[in-house]
Amino acid sequence: MAALAGVRATAGRAAEAVELIDRAVAIQLRQSGPDASATLFARSSRGSILHDLRRYDAAISELTEVAAAIERTQGESDELVATLFALGASLVAAEQAAAAVAPLSRALELSTRQRARPERHAAIAMLLAQALRRSDGDPARARALATEARDRWATLGPAFAGEHERAAAWLAAPTTQ
Repeated sequence: MAALAGVRATAGRAAEAVELIDRAVAIQLRQSGPDASATLFARSSRGSILHDLRRYDAAISELTEVAAAIERTQGESDELVATLFALGASLVAAEQAAAAVAPLSRALELSTRQRARPERHAAIAMLLAQALRRSDGDPARARALATEARDRWATLGPAFAGEHERAAAWLAAPTTQ
């Protein structure tokens, strides 16, 4: 049901998406409890759908709670990395870039330690670079992260040419971006 909600959100059917994901979360809560992996996955999906619908405050609230629950129950899992990345994306989108630095730094640290897929690692590094630049954070670190992301995407072939080009453009742009 969570996957179907994501399809509805992508298709611009927001009301249906929210209704479906809320039902999926309710079912998982009843069947498995609040800390079960399936429940946390459904709640993380709900946060991502809320982000896609530009309901950033609700997404941030949901994803913050889910990240804490995942860390408490599953430790440093791949799901934690994904949730921290989604939380960081919602914070950046809500123009709270300074607040995004901590969850994105944690996601990048875990991604490095877990040897995550290179495209995921590059996406985290690039978003962290953007958060640092937007929050007047460490410009040298932002540039290094964006360079790392660009270089990783360059090795991944034509499927990631768009990401590579966007990272290269970001690096070439004035730092007021």
